[in-house]
Amino acid sequence: MIQACLGLEFDGIQRDLTLRSPRLPQSIEWLELTRLHVGDTSTEILLKRYQHSVGVEVLRKQSALTVRVVV
Repeated sequence: MIQACLGLEFDGIQRDLTLRSPRLPQSIEWLELTRLHVGDTSTEILLKRYQHSVGVEVLRKQSALTVRVVV
């Protein structure tokens, strides 16, 4: 369910993480994803719900990983 709401797409070989039009349910103000593994890399991401959008902040990532947000 979280993967669908956040539009998470993983490519472990390319070390790529994409969030497509991320959304959070009304009852969740923020969500922190820790130890999110993509291939042999990992990241930590904080998502915050605003009135009309969701903010995405990368708290930590390994340099080989690319994180993209597509709205």
